Amino acid sequence: MILKFKKKDLINCVFLLMAFFPVYMSSLAGLVWPSSIYMYMQVFGLFAICVYNRNWLRFSRNNIYIYFTVLVMLVLILYGCAKYPYLGQIVYCVFLLFFIASLNSGEWQKYILSILMIAGVIYALATFALIFPGVSFYSKHIASLYPNNYGGLVGCYKRGEYAGITGHYSTNATMLANGVIPCVSLCLVRIKNSNKTTRKELNRDLCLLAFLFIALLLSGKRAHFLFSVCAVLVAMYFYTSNEKNRFAKYLLVISAGVFCGLIAYYTVPAINNLFSRFSNLSEGVSVLKRYELWGAAIEAFKEHPILGNGWSSFPNSIGGRVGYFGYTHNVYLELLCEVGIVGFVVFLTFFIINIVQTLRLVTSISFNKSNTSVTVQYLLLFSLIYQIYFLMYCMTGNPLYDVYVYMPYFVSCSTSLYYRKNVKKVRTIE
Repeated sequence: MILKFKKKDLINCVFLLMAFFPVYMSSLAGLVWPSSIYMYMQVFGLFAICVYNRNWLRFSRNNIYIYFTVLVMLVLILYGCAKYPYLGQIVYCVFLLFFIASLNSGEWQKYILSILMIAGVIYALATFALIFPGVSFYSKHIASLYPNNYGGLVGCYKRGEYAGITGHYSTNATMLANGVIPCVSLCLVRIKNSNKTTRKELNRDLCLLAFLFIALLLSGKRAHFLFSVCAVLVAMYFYTSNEKNRFAKYLLVISAGVFCGLIAYYTVPAINNLFSRFSNLSEGVSVLKRYELWGAAIEAFKEHPILGNGWSSFPNSIGGRVGYFGYTHNVYLELLCEVGIVGFVVFLTFFIINIVQTLRLVTSISFNKSNTSVTVQYLLLFSLIYQIYFLMYCMTGNPLYDVYVYMPYFVSCSTSLYYRKNVKKVRTIE
């Protein structure tokens, strides 16, 4: 079968591939081109897709509160750029402008989900392929690509925390989670719309999901595993709102998951290592270090509680107080530290408005699956799962500052906001 694409779709895909380059390339992006080069390419791609789709460039009264919150975000980030100039922050601002324009279209998000899944499969293949040759092959051919983190990569590999072809096992887990979430969304939609899909399609997607999920387990990253599972379970609760026996199904799914987890725990060393890390959650070196970072962020917040210390001040200045030049590993504390109460309220308002709107939409389509296209269900379910995953990950990671996560997050927000504004397009039989 030969797939046919419209010229406009192909051009949009090219621009999206440029704009989202580091999202699917991960740490490999810096090996292909210097960061300054691909960041300029991102900016070009973001502007180009908006100009090419001129119907995006129009004002909508329905989104005026989103325009306001994003405008404040832009001001806060630009203010931080004046003190700590960095090209990545400019890309962030351009992406927020792209996000505003993208609210007028519901066609481009599905391409990003396809890109995330394809990338997830590639990183999963690399994860599996690099386990069997052993540490000597990995250290010589893969870890050597990242000289700044060579020792850490080899150490993680020996502990059963596999980074695959990325520069850190956390990065690998992020790429795999980005593949798992759209895949599980697609599988759930296919299961609940059996009359609109074939058994062959469902089996293929379930096998793909199992492949991606096992690779995520093998990465050894507990946060990505736990938050992905929790996000899916919460989203399932709302997506099955119309089902009377959903609690029994919930228990069945959780019981099956626990049973499979126990088998894996006693038979697969890498998965045993992952689950074992939960037992020393409060004593791990990485966790104890985060307590120091959180304490430094709280102290800095007390110094400038209203407007904060400036965007990016923590990795550039405040973190140095505890000998660390990176992000806080807690977005909520970092927002208080960097943009104060004013900025914190603005960002939190944005998070809450989007998740509430998405919950309402998903609950609504749960009662109207027969009259809602599979594609719309898939997009909205992904939107809900990814937002939940993002908000939980904000408690222990840096997703708001990590390009691998914040770009897909805003894509998920764009999806729900578009369909909230165009409710009639949700009620369409595919």
